[in-house]
Amino acid sequence: LVNLLHPLVVALCGNSAVLGGEVSQFMCARQGLMRDLGSRHGMPLAPISSVRDHIQKIMQFPLMWVREDDGELNVIRDQSFEQWALEQERKRGSNSSSLLEHEYECFLLHDHYVWHSARPRSKQGTVECRAACQQPWSEHMSAAALHLGMVENSEGIWSLIQEEGGGGGNRTFNEVWEHFQNGTMRAENLGLDMMREDALFLNADFVESLLRECRKGLESRGLNEEYLLDPLFL
Repeated sequence: LVNLLHPLVVALCGNSAVLGGEVSQFMCARQGLMRDLGSRHGMPLAPISSVRDHIQKIMQFPLMWVREDDGELNVIRDQSFEQWALEQERKRGSNSSSLLEHEYECFLLHDHYVWHSARPRSKQGTVECRAACQQPWSEHMSAAALHLGMVENSEGIWSLIQEEGGGGGNRTFNEVWEHFQNGTMRAENLGLDMMREDALFLNADFVESLLRECRKGLESRGLNEEYLLDPLFL
């Protein structure tokens, strides 16, 4: 769900338009510049259905490097992690716990260089939400509160998406995903100026409703965190 809402997080929290001392073409320069990395950065090309699905997808990404036994990084070109792992399996011949451990360490390194907007960190056992730019100090907790609200009230937000999407509330996650995916580049380039009254999901009324659902998620925790969202209301 957090990956799905990537363009709205970028629109609300993007503030890195200055790059190299000059105004860039992006409202969120980091997201714009990282587009060349393709599906290993930003909003994934498709939703993740399970832990197995996540691992299988990132194993298809091009391998950047592996760490050898002596600690040196060996740059790898034109090979996915899965292809490299199968090659190691053929070389291994029989099970070797030391070799298997080395391949797992290489997977953790590979996983570290996947920058989805919401990504599980296998090495730390955490989930990282990273679509937002660093916020001004006066509202520096807003982005964290926004993501936490999404997690705490995911059911309410999905109901809101179904209501907004029409179709009798029967839209599949894949159908909804395509609409948000189409708005990603506009959000990175334009920020809140991407909003259009006639746009499905990517309009001011929907964003305000989304923020209210996130507020409910924070309120449910009973820790008086909901005020942290105030700077994001349009």
